[in-house]
Amino acid sequence: MAVAVGVTRAVERILAEPFPPVRRADAQRLSARAVLAEASGAVEEALGLHREAAASWTEFGHVFESAHARAGAGRCALALGADGNGDLVEARRLFVQLGATPHIVAVDELLGGSAAAGSDAGA
Repeated sequence: MAVAVGVTRAVERILAEPFPPVRRADAQRLSARAVLAEASGAVEEALGLHREAAASWTEFGHVFESAHARAGAGRCALALGADGNGDLVEARRLFVQLGATPHIVAVDELLGGSAAAGSDAGA
């Protein structure tokens, strides 16, 4: 992810482009705004945007992007000192469903490793 390495220009370009009025574009825009808000330190705003994006991606049926948005919401909640476990556990469940091992590991780190021991049995 570009923002993970501190490069936001690509995401900013996405937001500058006109979007057609379709659900997928709306979800992409929400995700891009969430990522930029989180990267700029506007964590409370990012939390809301990640949750909106997760709902939008879920409605659209894109499991991978929904999982990313849920993970982002969990990250932001934790950064604010709130309980992010609900979002993180759901993100993890979706990543397990997809077999996205690197993403499962990243979420497990945010969960403190507690999810790894008991959650894979049903996966």
